[in-house]
Amino acid sequence: MGDRDMSEPMIRWMTQPDLKNVLKIEDQAFPYPWDQDDFEICLRKKNTVGVVMLKEKEVIGYMIFEFKKTMYTVLSLAISPDHQRNGHGKKMIEYLKQSIRSSKDGPKNKITLVVSDQNLNCHKFLKAISFKATKVVKEYFGPCHDAYEFVHDMEEKKKAPPKEKKKRTRSVKDGME
Repeated sequence: MGDRDMSEPMIRWMTQPDLKNVLKIEDQAFPYPWDQDDFEICLRKKNTVGVVMLKEKEVIGYMIFEFKKTMYTVLSLAISPDHQRNGHGKKMIEYLKQSIRSSKDGPKNKITLVVSDQNLNCHKFLKAISFKATKVVKEYFGPCHDAYEFVHDMEEKKKAPPKEKKKRTRSVKDGME
């Protein structure tokens, strides 16, 4: 699987006509997918935004996120199986980070997601782009179906590893001085 053409995908706000393709991706991506009502109810909220990723006018992915005073929460993110593992999910998260940086509504320090404990591919993806699993949410998806909360702290500086003290080793030359 993968992209065959070299065109760069673009991200734009989701519109009502996009929903048909978003639902198709949702069905392919999740064992318990949202339905049209779930998307419409969610997107009616004034603090919730939907965006789609297009490649050659085809919707290949989407992201739904909400913003609060100090954080953004990704409610759903999926890339069509035919376009996965090509960096598109990372581009969607980068789009969100750029939106946060350019926001005039005050500080938004974190991005959070809640992910099924069974979705190991998503766990790996999030860890690869600097998200950290911060807690287990018991039975979030129902009985015996836990979730992990992942967080990306926008203010966390990349800390340089502590400098190692150089150990002085004896050389032949040292013994001759």
